[in-house]
Parts: sequence; structure tokens; C-alpha cells
Amino acid sequence: MLVYRLVRQPYARQLTGEGAALFGGRWNSVGHPVIYASEYRSLAVLEYRANNPLPIQDLMMLALNVPDTSMQEITIDSLPESWQKYSYESPVAHLGDEWLTQQTSLMLKVPSAIVPEESNILINPLHPLMSEVQIEALLPFLIDSRMYSAGE
Repeated sequence: MLVYRLVRQPYARQLTGEGAALFGGRWNSVGHPVIYASEYRSLAVLEYRANNPLPIQDLMMLALNVPDTSMQEITIDSLPESWQKYSYESPVAHLGDEWLTQQTSLMLKVPSAIVPEESNILINPLHPLMSEVQIEALLPFLIDSRMYSAGE
């Protein structure tokens, strides 16, 4: 199974989840390493843009080949009403933290807060199957400048 991740060039080959552990995210608290990826390249771009308001020049589109035999899923109907809310204290981070700690699967499929009908894929870098995750492609990527313009 291929999943996609848009990252800055210096971190493109680092599959440690360290950035997420340092800052936390919607699906993890500070101190819990996780790799955020998306089902589609386009969703990876939207997710990156939503979390990075300024243009960045050194981006890479990373395609990861992950074994699809170890994946759990959280569906929208099982989430609290406020799950999409952007805040520094995510109402769903504890779900990701629990999944990461229990190591019940390599991946966790979760709905995107931007496009809820599509999914992001969380990868647990501490799971035993992480050694099977391979970088399939790593290509320079430039986000179209129109994604940053206020419109005219």
C-alpha cells in the first residue's frame, strides 16, 4: 500500500516521528512519536498547507510502501462532535496516544479534518513492522503559489 507525505527536504528520509513527538498533533500528544501520511498526494498537500501558512521551497513528496496487513481504523461516527476543532489540546489525541502505546497495528486510518471523506494514515515508528516500511519515491515538490495568495 502506498501512502504519501509532504516534508521538508532535510527530514525526508527520517521516519522517526520525532517532529510529531516534539510538537504533538491532532492524533498525538507531545512525547508520542508518529508519522503522519495521507491516502492521496493531493490530501498530503492540503494537510501540509493547513499546518504551514508560509511558502516553503525545499519540499519533497514522499511515497511510502507500507504493509497493509496491519491497520486499524477510526471512523467519523465513533469520534466526538468536536474532533475537527483546531486547538492546542486536541479532543482526539488520546485516541492516537493509546493506539501508539498499545502497538496493536503498524497503521491507524483516520478521517482527515480537512476532507473528512478521505483519510490520513498514521504510522507507528516504534511498531515491530516498521522495518518493512520502504521509501518508494522521493521527489522535489513545489506547492503552487496560488495556494498562498489571498485571491484577486
